[in-house]
Amino acid sequence: MADDKKIQKKELFFLSILIIFYFFLNFKFLFLELNKTERKLYEIVTLIKNGQIPYKNITDNTPPFNYYLYLIADKLFNTYTMEGNIRNFTNFYIIFFILLIYIFSRLLAGKTVAMLSSFIYVVLISKNPYLGIYSLPGLFAQFLVFLSLLFLIFIEKEYEHVDYFLSGFFLGVTSYIIFSIKFIIFIPIIYIFSLWEKFGDKIKYILWFISGFIFMELLAVLWAIKNSALQEFIRFYFVNNFLSMFHGLNVIFSELLLNKYYLLFVLVFFVGLYRWFVVKKFDGFLILLLISITVSIIALFQQKKDIGFVYLLIPFISVMISVLLKEFILWIMKYTARIFSNEGKYK
Repeated sequence: MADDKKIQKKELFFLSILIIFYFFLNFKFLFLELNKTERKLYEIVTLIKNGQIPYKNITDNTPPFNYYLYLIADKLFNTYTMEGNIRNFTNFYIIFFILLIYIFSRLLAGKTVAMLSSFIYVVLISKNPYLGIYSLPGLFAQFLVFLSLLFLIFIEKEYEHVDYFLSGFFLGVTSYIIFSIKFIIFIPIIYIFSLWEKFGDKIKYILWFISGFIFMELLAVLWAIKNSALQEFIRFYFVNNFLSMFHGLNVIFSELLLNKYYLLFVLVFFVGLYRWFVVKKFDGFLILLLISITVSIIALFQQKKDIGFVYLLIPFISVMISVLLKEFILWIMKYTARIFSNEGKYK
């Protein structure tokens, strides 16, 4: 890490102000009515509370963790209305993610980038193209996918196998919020392969990562077997979600290309690719870039608009913008210093 490992008081003060700022921007969203997707999920949660089993008694393709996140929200805030339950839960969820993206960015590029990326995240999530903060899968996937990246990139010596296992596990968990997240598994595998010099270490740690991912899959299958719903689970979750990826409505054009952040997304992607060619290093920034590009490509083939891919992309964009801004400012400072030093030689 570029800065001290110990979080300073001014950073805690900054985070406190940022959370207050977030509530200031999003207080009005606490009173949003449920949209079509949220209402459907709440209806399914009601059925689950009455003893129904997802996929076995409930016909729906939504990945199962979405149901249980709504169920947790309902139990934690059961004194409120349906809208109040999920809105309060979502706001607390975002607050925890603000802390996570700060920690992630701080480890990646120092506290300046951490402050900047968490601030940009709050602004972008508050001014998103959905005209509100809705409790969609893309929003809930943020925390888990960055938790997976945290264990993938910032490994501890002698605990590498644990870190990679947990990284794979949390990526697997994320795929039970958004099914298509399974298809980004190749990016961490390539990263691990490029990171280690010895071939034996490459294979060993890749296997640890895949083991964590498969462990989550086994837990899900065991859950389905326990509830006598294996056949339905495979059909609705695996088969239907996989097939839906190949006859979509080009959601990316309505969710990305037609909103005001389009140029921002494009700029970050292309500048990030240029940075890759200059740096020529498979680092944490490149992982963020490749995952965000892959998610955008996946969005091209989605049939529905109820996933919220822009929500998922916002934290990636926030961190990458912050890193690029810091590197650009440092480049300007070095270039300016070089000019002045050259002028001094001729005096």
